[in-house]
Amino acid sequence: DYLFETGQSILDVALGGLAPFIPASDCDEFTSFVSLGEPKAEFYDALTVHLIDLVPTKPTEGAAGQTFYTGLTARWGLRLWENQYPGVEEVDGRLVVPAPDKIEKINQHLYAHGAAIYSALLAAIAQPEQFEYPHQIVATTIGPLMPLGGIAGTAAGWSVAVNTEVG
Repeated sequence: DYLFETGQSILDVALGGLAPFIPASDCDEFTSFVSLGEPKAEFYDALTVHLIDLVPTKPTEGAAGQTFYTGLTARWGLRLWENQYPGVEEVDGRLVVPAPDKIEKINQHLYAHGAAIYSALLAAIAQPEQFEYPHQIVATTIGPLMPLGGIAGTAAGWSVAVNTEVG
């Protein structure tokens, strides 16, 4: 199926950018997968991609006044969730917020991971052969890199919208 293959290609490119940061230890499990719908992946460390929607584009009016669509846009959501973000802890019956230097150190790593994924996607758009797309995909655009979580929960990460044109 060209949709699944497209999602897998987006995931592979992003995973390639993230590869230097993935833990080599068996203790820290990291997973990546193409999902049907947005997964609840914030409970473990994961890089995922899911189809948001497939919409018709390029409407053309036929001779009899009917509308034909000559293209489709597949909109994808790429998500990176990483756990162990510091949150409020109970210590000796008191709620203790994490120290700013601890948050800053973790954020330094998270920013590097987000930048690595985004840079890999940008590089692949500049050199489209890096996306091993099925032949139906004719163009790719990406949206902004957006932070996820990090304030109230124990997971944080990044989100990127990726649009692929089906021709």
